[in-house]
Amino acid sequence: MPTIAFVTYRKLNGIAPDDALAVEALQRRSVRVDGVVWDDPSADWTQYDAIVIRSCWDYFYYPEKFAEWIDRLERLKLRVFNPLPIVRWNHDKKYLRDLEQRGVEIAPTFWCERGSSCSIQRVLSERGWEKAVVKPTISGTSMHTWVVSQGEDDSHDVELASLLSTRDMMIQKFMPEILRGEWSIVFLGGEFSHAAVKRPKDGDFRVQDEHGGSWSQEHPSDELIQQARKVLACVDVELLYARVDGVVREGRFILMELEIIEPMLYFGANETAGEMFARKLMERI
Repeated sequence: MPTIAFVTYRKLNGIAPDDALAVEALQRRSVRVDGVVWDDPSADWTQYDAIVIRSCWDYFYYPEKFAEWIDRLERLKLRVFNPLPIVRWNHDKKYLRDLEQRGVEIAPTFWCERGSSCSIQRVLSERGWEKAVVKPTISGTSMHTWVVSQGEDDSHDVELASLLSTRDMMIQKFMPEILRGEWSIVFLGGEFSHAAVKRPKDGDFRVQDEHGGSWSQEHPSDELIQQARKVLACVDVELLYARVDGVVREGRFILMELEIIEPMLYFGANETAGEMFARKLMERI
């Protein structure tokens, strides 16, 4: 019987509920699926035929430890999905800069290197932005993320300076389209599977569940799917799964995130997605 590890984190204490359909589809194929905490020192990763990174939703709190874990799996030469080199690249949002250089439209961004000094108001003024989102380049669940408007005092620079002492930061033009909803377009094995739209609660800009956001299943147009597919085409690696997140402005898809480490894949939005995920995984092992 093949055995597969679904990588999780301590707080979850098991496989993420959203992954249940994929697990059930694998079990129907006589595959054993174990939920394994990524930083569990007792975990024996070598016992698995494949390791699938699914819900290590605290890795951004421990970026150095996570990098060491990636290095360890590479030394063991294990079969990991998605592949570890692309996981290493994707864990820092500076990958967006790489994609922009390859022709992908992203939200306009000013990058602040660790140890540098930066005036948020100067960035807004020089670029003509009315509002911007400030956040670390390695983050999740809107950690250390806030909005600043042009004309506010410089008190935000104090917090930014504190964060810059330990990490890289980014200042990103606020995209008002996010208030109407952010698309999450899911590809499995390079094929379009399904999509969801995430929306923030009234008075907020954060779409995550823990901040009151919600999501609904919606079907994107063929043109939108093609635009999302072009983002994937800029990644020269075969991916088991990817979630392309973005907003639409005047018909153009603007990439907000390319999630290829541990995205929620909204399996509940498509009753066949679990089967498709299982099939694509088994084809690779």
